[in-house]
Amino acid sequence: MHKNKRDRLELSLYIVLALLGIYIAYQILRALAGGSWAIEDIILSLVIFNIGLTGALLRTSTGNKHDIRNMQRSFNSLARDFKEHRDNKKVHN
Repeated sequence: MHKNKRDRLELSLYIVLALLGIYIAYQILRALAGGSWAIEDIILSLVIFNIGLTGALLRTSTGNKHDIRNMQRSFNSLARDFKEHRDNKKVHN
């Protein structure tokens, strides 16, 4: 899947998750006011919402780890090049 399509899919999933969170908050407020869902339904929806948030955080964390690995490789390459340059400079002096 192309990165652009994957980004759009990920964004749409985040939007659905946010809307679900808003709807659950609304139902909790209605339950506190004396009506709406049963407590079991609210707890189940909160568990599902928590699983969704955990998946989103893991997805973001995995992306960050990948970016950090790329940066680490770049810095290691830069350090290796600098050491070679420094060693070559010592040999010529």
